Amino acid sequence: MKIQYMMEFVYLVEKLNFTATASEFHLTQPTVSKHVQMLEDALGLPLLARTTHTVEVTEAGGAAYASFKRILQEHDR
Repeated sequence: MKIQYMMEFVYLVEKLNFTATASEFHLTQPTVSKHVQMLEDALGLPLLARTTHTVEVTEAGGAAYASFKRILQEHDR
């Protein structure tokens, strides 16, 4: 799992907006979606419930968010 993907996911969960996340990381929205899909594939769990208008964090996504946030804090130290 790449640190960059974790950073994107944490930001996405905090904003619940793929477009804002893509802009923040200078990526396209499909690239952010692909990175989230790669995280979901690696963990074997859906992290987000997506519709055309909303993004919701699943229970697994909430747990991943907390874990990724801790990992990123340790990484920053």
